[in-house]
Amino acid sequence: MVFFWYVQKKNNEAIDAYQKSLELAKEVNRPYLVLDNYRWLATVYKDLKESEYLNKATLLKDSMDNDQSKAITLSFNKITKEKEEEKKKAKTQTALWYGGFSLALIAVLSLYFYMQIKRKKKKLLEKKKIILQQEEETKNLKRNSVKIMKISSKLPRKTALAFCHYFRKLIQKSVSSF
Repeated sequence: MVFFWYVQKKNNEAIDAYQKSLELAKEVNRPYLVLDNYRWLATVYKDLKESEYLNKATLLKDSMDNDQSKAITLSFNKITKEKEEEKKKAKTQTALWYGGFSLALIAVLSLYFYMQIKRKKKKLLEKKKIILQQEEETKNLKRNSVKIMKISSKLPRKTALAFCHYFRKLIQKSVSSF
């Protein structure tokens, strides 16, 4: 009906109707309806050569566009910030995995080298024991050979058969101790 008045050039009735519509749009907080009413009022007043409502409509549209632009910018910034935080988390998690793997590898290698060193020490101790035993046996053999030499020098030549028998017993005794 308002548009009908405008078309029929009944500008005063159209202005009254658009102003009532504007008040109702403000009461129910509908910015797009307020914008439309300002535009229509501007159009009607433009015909009357007045531009107050055109300026109001332009200001309101600019304000709404600015608010919308701010909302888009905030959303974009929030999304960008979240992506950066996710990248940081991913880097931190990757670093933790590599650190954990490195520590595990170091622990396994340390255990391996510790076991190798322990095994070598054990073999070295066994070799030292064997060497000591062989040295002890060598000393025993030397003592026995010295005894045999003393005994053989003391025995007279007549008792050579008894000496041979005694000598065999000593040799058997020293060989069996090996």
